[in-house]
Amino acid sequence: MADEQIKGTRSAEVSLWLGPEQRVFRLTVPMLEKVQEATDAGPPELIARMAGMLAAPAGMSNLQRAVMGGLGRWRVQDIHAPILFGLIGGGMDPPAAARIVEEWVSERPLIESVPVALAALMAAVFGPEDEPLGEPTAGEAQPSRRSRAASTGSRRSTARRRSSASAAAT
Repeated sequence: MADEQIKGTRSAEVSLWLGPEQRVFRLTVPMLEKVQEATDAGPPELIARMAGMLAAPAGMSNLQRAVMGGLGRWRVQDIHAPILFGLIGGGMDPPAAARIVEEWVSERPLIESVPVALAALMAAVFGPEDEPLGEPTAGEAQPSRRSRAASTGSRRSTARRRSSASAAAT
């Protein structure tokens, strides 16, 4: 999936394409518990089952991928449950979410939906890729936004600061 197709937030909410539009998925702990009940597997196990699909080299035919084990070891519910409960957790009412899953997951080749289920699970477990894990604690240094030259007080950075300060004063 292309990066522009996935948008995440700190709340583990992620926007993914399913069918003709982007939809919001959010697997909170209560939703993850429902996924566990439906699949008899926890999130890391589900991720591992689907991750085999990503490890197969590009350009393989579907038959080659299947023979080499490059489809992963997922089951039908491993795909359905994270999508259904992710949509519900993302704010969709359950009957509408069930209709979406019926139309865009059940009635289509399942392989199309594996990346969606996997991305929803990954967002729930790891959070968005573009945000670092955890928050700085008290006393922990905040990362500096200044350049290395500015932090070392080099002549070039000092000259830039002076020039910026004089421009701001005028």
